[in-house]
Amino acid sequence: MVGQDMTSADYQWDVIIIGAGPAGSNAAFHLARKGWKVLMLEKQRTPGAGKACGGQALSELKQTLSLPARLCEKEIKRIVISSPERTCEHISKRALYLSFRRKIFDDFLAQRAVRAGTILVTAARVKASQKEEVTILDRNTGRESIYRGKIIIYADGVPTLAWGQRRIGFSPKGSFHEALVYELEAPDNVAKDFHFHLSPGQAPFGCFWIFPKQDMMNVGLARLHGSSSASLKALLDEFRHNHPLTKGKRVCSARAGMIPARLASEFHTDNCMVVGDAAGFTDPVTGGGIQPALNSGELAARAAHAALGKRQYDAKTLALYPKLLKKSTDYLWIRFWGTIFKPLPFLTFHIHPQCYAQALRLNFALGLWLYKRKQKS
Repeated sequence: MVGQDMTSADYQWDVIIIGAGPAGSNAAFHLARKGWKVLMLEKQRTPGAGKACGGQALSELKQTLSLPARLCEKEIKRIVISSPERTCEHISKRALYLSFRRKIFDDFLAQRAVRAGTILVTAARVKASQKEEVTILDRNTGRESIYRGKIIIYADGVPTLAWGQRRIGFSPKGSFHEALVYELEAPDNVAKDFHFHLSPGQAPFGCFWIFPKQDMMNVGLARLHGSSSASLKALLDEFRHNHPLTKGKRVCSARAGMIPARLASEFHTDNCMVVGDAAGFTDPVTGGGIQPALNSGELAARAAHAALGKRQYDAKTLALYPKLLKKSTDYLWIRFWGTIFKPLPFLTFHIHPQCYAQALRLNFALGLWLYKRKQKS
């Protein structure tokens, strides 16, 4: 555990945040900075441990989050998207993306929230959450504790407790991508490009990737759940054994996970909200979600701050959150690609196998074009 010892069942918090990923930590940071009493619960012993993620985001985060140099392992100026039929590149004079390790990145964000005044409790598995009450199991001691808060923010990814216990957030019946990620040893790694590889024959609705770090390579595969019966491990092993950048490199860790491919239908109810992956707030085509997670966390913090100021925590008061969310650029982007995403499985499997690949290329091209325009302005 980090922070003070809290065993009293009647200790009152202004906000309890479940999950110390980018969405939860950013919400905690903004709320604690306003002076509210914030408790953030994380099931892992270190935030970010066990995340099935490539560890990359747009380069603007370096400035907006004041990321230290040690955290930004590579600045990426070249993106390569290849398939058996064609290869396309996106090149920029300025850095387009940053690569980092999620464990270090998430811990930085969590400690940033702690410095602002948040109390962080790690190794805390949430067993149940009711309207104003959260029951946790301390994974170190086996002891149960109950915490009460005026507002609860679910930032626990998928599957989220918010769906099972409050009927908000991403439904387990929704479309999702399944992912498998390896970290490969690569001492003194000189690679400096992001590689995405489309293989309709192996993963008809999925994509392989290679993201370089300072002394390792992050290689992974994500595909739409149910799009293929082939083993993710078998496919990823074949890919890494054959690709010249990863061939012969030893696997030092492996992680699997789910990535939502659809927005939640409800983002809030009485005294609670969902953010990040728990809200389905990810790009449905690429699965990218760090930037939307950060932004949704900040918007939830704004709504919680307003509600706490009024001392009203009902659904009507917290409706400010979805109003802010639906005006955001991230939401409009996700809704736009969500509309395109809906017919993609049918088109890919019944009309032309390259439909998903074409949508992915277009998604990257449009996103990078918009980002370069923003950098110039």
